[in-house]
Amino acid sequence: MKAKAVSVLKDLVSIDGVSGFEKPVADYISSRLSRLSVGVRRDVMGNVLASLRLGNGEPSLKLMFCAHMDEVGLMVKGVEPDGFIRFEKVGVIPDAFLPRTPVRIKGINGTIGTRPGYLMEGSDKPHSARDMYVDVGVCSSKEISDLGIEVGDPISFATAFSPTGNPDRVIAKAVDDRAGCAALLLLAELLSCQDFSGYPSSAEVVLAFTAQEEVGCRGAVAAAAAVRPDCAFVLDTVPSGDTPDASMTKDINARLGGGVVIPVMSGGVSMGEIMAEPIKRLLRDVADKKGILYQLAILPVAATDSSAIKTSGEGVPVGTIGIPRRYAHSPVELVDLNDIISATQLALGLTERLLEGVKLR
Repeated sequence: MKAKAVSVLKDLVSIDGVSGFEKPVADYISSRLSRLSVGVRRDVMGNVLASLRLGNGEPSLKLMFCAHMDEVGLMVKGVEPDGFIRFEKVGVIPDAFLPRTPVRIKGINGTIGTRPGYLMEGSDKPHSARDMYVDVGVCSSKEISDLGIEVGDPISFATAFSPTGNPDRVIAKAVDDRAGCAALLLLAELLSCQDFSGYPSSAEVVLAFTAQEEVGCRGAVAAAAAVRPDCAFVLDTVPSGDTPDASMTKDINARLGGGVVIPVMSGGVSMGEIMAEPIKRLLRDVADKKGILYQLAILPVAATDSSAIKTSGEGVPVGTIGIPRRYAHSPVELVDLNDIISATQLALGLTERLLEGVKLR
């Protein structure tokens, strides 16, 4: 499974899919799903919804697993007469991550420019995104127009997928949340080839690959309204606190390679989520019985599609399966492949347990 996880993740992170422009990612996911015995459709928001029926007879449960396809990035805002491109951020990206970052617009490579280092003085303040620009190597706004670049075009980070000194850990852009998408694609393969006829319950399982999570969980709102699940689980990356500049007790108590993260509380006031006790017990029970490593954590600033799904309709029992990653919302996010595989295994175990007829309320 690890070799397949590497292959799928590498494919996914190499595709550009800034929020609102997820179609290339959706095309890849739809293509992989089409090889399996699943029904696939796409909605007006750009979500990809794959449906499988497990067990015998009419489904007594509708279960949804969710991962978002979009990545943080930039958008062309204007062009200077000398060809430098001004931009707006799409999603939450700290300004400090942007200077001298390689980017790509419509397949054209460039970099984010700032004042030359040898002209900077100790008193110089850090640049804000408003003062930065994208340089694609041209000399005029006409050349930009000739390249087909215009206001509203998405700008993606152009970081290559790279191995690290640890063979189980890789660096890439868009790990958030292509890692979750990779886990769901692995889950789709496992569900489509496993025999569930011996279970006492039957279920319709919907795998939702959602759009525009980074700008307000918009795709998840539409997906939850359309699917109306009895229960849902969101697979998303979450920040880790295992670097020298963070504290595992004061900041974020999650680390790479420590297994999936079960966020008992996450996000702020408006987009926050406190996990219901029955869901937390179910996640822990399945993980314990399957021998899957997990970490209980509180994520003070992280919000996921769980918030949007939980409050849809009359309310939905929702759990989050977190995949820890370092350097959140940057061009170089770092993830451990074992945590992606653990997320897939936990999702499979949850499906099996729910088919056994466990009660969630």
